[in-house]
Amino acid sequence: MTEDRIKEYNEILSECRRFARNEIKPGSLEEDLNPDAGWILGLWQKSHKLDIPGLMLPEKFNGPGYPEICSAYALDAMAMECAGVASFFAHHFAACLAMSHANDEKSEIVHRVLNRRRSTTLPVATVIFPNDSNDPALSLHKETEGLVINGKSSLTANPDLSEIYCIFIQEDLPGHHVSCAIIDKSHPGIRLGEKASLSGLKAICFQDVIFDQAKISNDAVVAAGEEGKSLFDRFLNVYYGFVAAIAMGTARTAFAKALAYAKDRYQFGKKIILHQEIQRMLGSMRMKIDMGTAGYIQAFTANRVNLPGVSADGRLAKAFCTQAALEIVFDAIQIHGGYGYMNEYGLEKIMRDVKILQLLGGRNPYHHIQIIAEELKND
Repeated sequence: MTEDRIKEYNEILSECRRFARNEIKPGSLEEDLNPDAGWILGLWQKSHKLDIPGLMLPEKFNGPGYPEICSAYALDAMAMECAGVASFFAHHFAACLAMSHANDEKSEIVHRVLNRRRSTTLPVATVIFPNDSNDPALSLHKETEGLVINGKSSLTANPDLSEIYCIFIQEDLPGHHVSCAIIDKSHPGIRLGEKASLSGLKAICFQDVIFDQAKISNDAVVAAGEEGKSLFDRFLNVYYGFVAAIAMGTARTAFAKALAYAKDRYQFGKKIILHQEIQRMLGSMRMKIDMGTAGYIQAFTANRVNLPGVSADGRLAKAFCTQAALEIVFDAIQIHGGYGYMNEYGLEKIMRDVKILQLLGGRNPYHHIQIIAEELKND
């Protein structure tokens, strides 16, 4: 990475940190207690002044075309004040990745969807994943007039506030191929299920999206077959990297709160930071933040070092970072004692948010098993 590019990223990070401190922080705790869609949509409107929503869109879609790692840095910065808000932007960025994949032949549909209800701000987008094994599967069928989507999605982030849906559908064909379609929320045949009640990330909502004979044109599918599977694999790696970055953002705040408290709190006649056990805990927290940050950055790095056991897999980055973040906030709460469980200190909110982050895109133990299962297949 060149010095000019590093300087550019640091400038974007500084702007995102300023945005997070000035706009996200003042209302984050109240939003956790009393979620209000108007609050996060207000943040969305304000974020356009910094061109945050379009970071990943290429020039052909009127965006600057920054690489995925730049969006990960922005999410890290926003998560320092609220992981829910960062998750709102993460799902939009992930959808932008799929839209950016559209070639010249398919770019017209993306332009049409982006501009359908666009006035001065970019429409919010989100991603609908292939179903979990226990859910009724989404299906994509060919008919004489085009394609038809039926079924119910797994829980989806922001479907009520998003205007664009990026849908990945598992094809019922050998090879585990995937189709990716871009459609407008107002498309006939789409309705939302009940909102799920989750303990964390309360700034956004999670709902099922139900498709009932939703007819789409062939050009709405931006990738299918092997191309669709390749896009989905790349998308997942980026998505897991985004979740890992959000986790590290929350961990930074937990560490900062614990460090500040330890410097101010007295016990047995001296500041508690002078006790070696507190120093050990803080040192361990700092180590996990450094290693987690390096891990998620590596997930976005194209250059792979030729060392055994190094895969730069986004799943492992997500699993490590979310687990490390949870351990960090647990230690931060322990340093605070009983105060750590009080809402106004913000640590118990971080704990709940990180616990939900661990579930996004699949539970961490599943990723561990999946990685080794793939190793066995390659033997």
